[in-house]
Parts: sequence; C-alpha cells; structure tokens
Amino acid sequence: MTRFRHEIGLTALPRDLVEHATGLLYEAAGELRFADGGRLDLGTPTGAEAEAGVEAVRLVRGRHLADGAAYEITLSPEGAWRADVEVIAWRPSGISRLRVNVAGGHVAAWATVVLDRTGGRLRAVRVSGDGRGTGPWWSGTRLIRVSWDARADLRRWWDDAASRRRSQGGGDAGPVAVTLTAGPFRAGLRVSVRKAAKGWAVTPTAIVRGRGPALPFVAAFLLFRRRRTAIGYRKALNGFAHTWRREFTPRLAASPARGPLVLRDETTVTAVPKDWLDAFTAALGEAAEERRPKRERRERKDGPEPAVTLLRDGQGGIRMDGTRGHHSWTASLPSPGSRTPLRVTGEHAVPGPWAALTRRNWRLEADLTAAPSVRASLDHPFMSMAVTVGGTPSDNGMWLINPRVTVTGRGPGRPLLDLAGLLNEETLNASFREEVEQHAVTWESSIGSLIGKDPAEAAADFLHDLADPPPSSASDQQ
Repeated sequence: MTRFRHEIGLTALPRDLVEHATGLLYEAAGELRFADGGRLDLGTPTGAEAEAGVEAVRLVRGRHLADGAAYEITLSPEGAWRADVEVIAWRPSGISRLRVNVAGGHVAAWATVVLDRTGGRLRAVRVSGDGRGTGPWWSGTRLIRVSWDARADLRRWWDDAASRRRSQGGGDAGPVAVTLTAGPFRAGLRVSVRKAAKGWAVTPTAIVRGRGPALPFVAAFLLFRRRRTAIGYRKALNGFAHTWRREFTPRLAASPARGPLVLRDETTVTAVPKDWLDAFTAALGEAAEERRPKRERRERKDGPEPAVTLLRDGQGGIRMDGTRGHHSWTASLPSPGSRTPLRVTGEHAVPGPWAALTRRNWRLEADLTAAPSVRASLDHPFMSMAVTVGGTPSDNGMWLINPRVTVTGRGPGRPLLDLAGLLNEETLNASFREEVEQHAVTWESSIGSLIGKDPAEAAADFLHDLADPPPSSASDQQ
C-alpha cells in the first residue's frame, strides 16, 4: 500500500453561497416541463422543432420528478450513447435517490445517486456504481470492470472547516471519501479540512494498492515510482489550489440577487464615413443589377456549402439571403440617403434529436449614418438576449463604442442563469471583453480595409466575395 498526503490552502466558500447555488439547481430541475408525448417541452417554441419538444429527452414513465418516474436521454447525435434515469425518490427538502444507466459503444455503466437535503440544506451526497466493457473480447473480464464509491458529508465538512483542530486520523478520516477499484488496482482518496488563517487548510490523502495476484507487482511498481509520483501529486494539488484561489476569490463578492445578467465593455473602431457609405451602397446596387451573383447549394460531407443570393428590393435597397453551415440569414441594405437602418435576421439550428434546444433566432438593426447605433436580440428556448451598441465620434476618424448585453432566463434557464452569474460573473465579463476585442480586430481587418478603397472597387470586391466565398471551416458549420 502506498500513501500520498499534501496540505493546500484554499479560499473558503461561504455556506450560504453553496446552499443558494444548490437551491438554484433543484429549482431548475423542477421548472422542466414535458409534453403529452413525453418529450421535453420548451414552453416558448421558436421554431417547428421546438413545437414538438426536445426529442433527445423523454419522460417514459410516471410524472416528472415523482417517485418511479423514468427518463430516456439520447447523449449523442447518432443515438449511440444513451442514458436511462429512474427517480426512486425526489424530496427537495429531504433525501432524493436516482438510478442512472449509461450505455454506448462497448461500455455500460450504472450508478446510484443519493442527495440528502433535509431541512432545505445539502447535508450529504453519495454516488456509487460500476461499469464494464461490453465488447466481444472483454465482456466479463475483470480488467475492464470499474467500480466506484464517492461520498461527501457536507454537514461534517462545515463543522470541521470552522475548527482549527485536525480531524482525528488526519487526512484518512475526512468528510470526503472516494474509492475506485479497476482491474488490479484499488485507489482511495480521503479529504480533510480545517480552518486556516486565510480560508481552508485542505489535506487530500491518496492511497493506492494492488489486488489479487497482481498485488506484489503493483507494490513493486509503486515502490520504484514513489518519489516521482509524490512530486507529481504535490505539484498537481498546488496547481489546483492556485487555480481555485484565482477563480473563486473574486466571485465571493458576487451578489445573490436575482435578475438579468448584464455584460458591458468599451472600445474604439474605425469609423465609416457617411459619404463613403452612400457611395458604396449606390455602387453595390448598380453592380447587383449587372451581376446578380448567386451560388447554388451543394451538399458536402460536413454539410451544405455556403449559398448567397443578392436582389434589388424594389425600393432602391438591396436584399441578401445567405446560408453557411447550420446558419441562415437575410439582410436588407437601405437605399443611399435613406433613414432606414440596416436590418438582418437569422436562424441557427443543428439537426438531430437536440435540434429544438440548439435553435436560436436573432435580429439586428444598425444605423451607421452618423455615430454607430446597433440593436440586436437573440431568442433561445431557455433565454433571451438583448444587445445594444451605442457610440460617439472620437479622434482620428474613430468611433468610441460601448457594447452592452443583457441576458434574461426563461423557464429552467432562469435559475441556471442565476447560477452562472453567481459563480462565473467575473469570468463571463472577462470573456465578454475578450470577445469585444476580437470583434474589433475583425472590424479593422475587414471594414477598415474596405473603406480604404474606392467605393465602386469595394462594392465589386464585396460582390466577388459573396459569389465565391472561401471554403467553410469546421467552426462555420457549428
């Protein structure tokens, strides 16, 4: 038997924060609705698939979250992986038990999940189960069998975390314990916690041993590799502690107040001169009358090729219809000098059993005649998003813009959005700022280079790119 132990310092999580997050997950589960046919009902359909519900998630027996309820979940687009979930008992303020079976490829696994939330506070979690290979050569072989048992006594965790005294037995007798048995190996992890000067002092103790005839060989291997393994163990735990402190410390100030998630930033981009924009639109209309470029849709292995059609709209403006991968869009460019804004609508949906849940509809209006003014919205079955971009002229032919995104959840998306904001608000804001900067770079490389040309030449190049777009990448198909 080989033992590895190392103490690390972690930023303490307030119990109220954890309880609030747990309550949001229970609330999200309770908000799910199922149609008469058993499919997951999205409640606010945004397309034909949504009206039929999510085919990949079905309630096949009983009422939602009632004792004895059973669900079938398709985990892969082709249906090769599937999960069956049975509700043995569901008590939001008591003990809940679930049984889960997962099968796919040459693997089958099953587990039992026990959640103790007596009194409305999460007291304990236990997940136990086993899995095996189901292929023709290894079915029933011990080498391809894995069993596990993981438990967390959260009531004891909070008690130990409030005391500076070490748990009796050190790291071996902690409130968190995991046991894994796989072939000739058996491994265990025990985690203890105590109060430290700054947060928690957490001691994970790993125990590894051999089994059966392989015991002496495993013991010899572990003895030979003990020092290197111990160094790697400490390094991995120190890295985890560093990431934990970096990620969670800023989030502890997050407010549990519920409401829309708001992201905002500010940056500068090259301005589009109004006279150039009018000349470009006029040249685009004239070229469209002569060329009317079109591209037929041709099926490829990774989806249909991009297709774009450009037409006059009868009022001096231009209409463009396009598709790329799973995206389709329509744009209306106003006639030169018009006060009508540019309008774009689009839709995205990935075919398959999850199609209704991947469907997104979006709309955009943009007025670039003086200072940028953009309004956009995106609708998803579980949320809606409103985007506004306002701006003012800046120095040296630049616009100072201030994009703002407001995300509002609906149905099960409301508690999930609250949870995302509670635990990831700082990360989401950082990602949003990075996204804004990336779009600013894209604007400079495309629009910035375009307005450096003569409007007629720019219109001709623009139409050429529409008629012969570059090959689509994998990301365009998503």
